[in-house]
Amino acid sequence: AVADELVHENFTCDTRDHEDHTFCGIMFDLACETERPVEYIEISSVHVRGALGPMTVWTTPGSFSGKHETEEAWTKVYSETHARSHNELVE
Repeated sequence: AVADELVHENFTCDTRDHEDHTFCGIMFDLACETERPVEYIEISSVHVRGALGPMTVWTTPGSFSGKHETEEAWTKVYSETHARSHNELVE
């Protein structure tokens, strides 16, 4: 049986903050740990801090593995410039 309504579940991924602000990006795969039919997974926000500036968000079907430098495999879904924020997280 397929659900007739949207089911909302929230998950928070706690990553350690070493306050070094030296990363130039993050990549991660998403997968469901269930065999239930899933139409989509939605990420509503990512919080970062540091020198920031121009920031983009990209997506690719399947895994990011092996696609790091294959520009045509990626689709940009967000592009904004953010002010510095070394102490407060920016969404």
